[in-house]
Amino acid sequence: MKLFPIFIYSIIVIILLSLGFLLLSNNSDHPYINLEKTGGIILNITGNSMYPTLNNSETFLCKPGNYKEGDIVAFYYKDKKLTHRIIKIINGNILTKGDNNLLPDPFIISKDDIICKVIIS
Repeated sequence: MKLFPIFIYSIIVIILLSLGFLLLSNNSDHPYINLEKTGGIILNITGNSMYPTLNNSETFLCKPGNYKEGDIVAFYYKDKKLTHRIIKIINGNILTKGDNNLLPDPFIISKDDIICKVIIS
């Protein structure tokens, strides 16, 4: 009879831990989490355009800063949040491309569109 309360307690703990894990790992509705102490945010990438540098569902640190060719940046384009590499900057016009894409993005962004630069350790 003493095993039954332990069993119930164990089931409740497993359920709560599972829910907590799902809430922390499935942040597709909230992919940008502010980190005030570091001045950055944590991003969760979706898609394969940056493979093999960044993988689908991978989480990484991103910080605002100065941007240069070769940097991977998260940015807004038509109400979408994208993460691609800067391949060319000309007079403030920024051309980006996913590492796994054959061609550059068919649009130009500006520094104002950039959310942050990806920090890869």
